[in-house]
Amino acid sequence: MYKFIITLSLLAVYKSSFGQNNLIEYENEIKVKLSSLDTEKYIGKPLENFLQSDGANMYVDIMWENEPPGVFFRLILKYSSRIYILVYLEDLKHQKKFNILNQWQFEKIRKEVIQKLEIVFAPSSSEND
Repeated sequence: MYKFIITLSLLAVYKSSFGQNNLIEYENEIKVKLSSLDTEKYIGKPLENFLQSDGANMYVDIMWENEPPGVFFRLILKYSSRIYILVYLEDLKHQKKFNILNQWQFEKIRKEVIQKLEIVFAPSSSEND
């Protein structure tokens, strides 16, 4: 019985470290791709053009940030817990800027024009030591 528990414990540790290595490799790949993007060429262009570029299209989540009460402020493209792009848009023409429920339609937001792109690489806790 003890051998079984020890084996399971070792397997869990191995799987955990393997998953961590995959995450590090993924984040390194994303960093390289996003760092090589010429973000300036997308300023003044529809967001959907940027989202089709290699690297930018690898986001795993989309979040909205608003200015209370319910005014669209910016879009956040999340690539990992430490890598994301802040997307500032010009005056919205396809999507209403005000929505008290903070529910904007991404298909309409994709058509909006980019004002500014800010790529953020947050340090890991081990990098802070």
